[in-house]
Amino acid sequence: MKTNRKRLFIVAALFQLFILGGMLISSNIPLWFGKEIKVNVEPVDPRSLLRGNYVRLRYDFESIAMKTNKKRDTKVYVELKENNNSMYEFEKVSFEKPTKGIFLQGRVKGQYFKTLEIKVANINAYFTQKENALKLEKELRRGSVIAVLMVDSRGKAIIKNVYGKREEKE
Repeated sequence: MKTNRKRLFIVAALFQLFILGGMLISSNIPLWFGKEIKVNVEPVDPRSLLRGNYVRLRYDFESIAMKTNKKRDTKVYVELKENNNSMYEFEKVSFEKPTKGIFLQGRVKGQYFKTLEIKVANINAYFTQKENALKLEKELRRGSVIAVLMVDSRGKAIIKNVYGKREEKE
């Protein structure tokens, strides 16, 4: 009887480790296999005493002027195009997965008047050292911050780096 309990306990513990490992691997797939893109960041007040040293980021493609009847949490795809400065910018929104090009997978966050609010996971908070967070906060107020995202073929993204435009020239 005790042997069966021991086996059951071991199987349950291994199952939990398997699930946690799968979550860790899944969230890092864009870092390992994704394409690096650069996008402009919009200024946001990044203060929070509870979350530690981080900078809160917002992007122009998270608020789109369009009317839709899609419900909250509906999958949405934000298609991006590369401009002359090797930066990626908003091209269009689609509710069907694109077959080519660079796109981000997100969810409908809400519809406010004629603005579609979109949430793209993993790209709105950048954790860093306190000094760097304060420096980025100042740059955000000037509207001169670039986020380097890694995007995989499914449209999943993760932040690789965030820096001020002045650092790029140095």
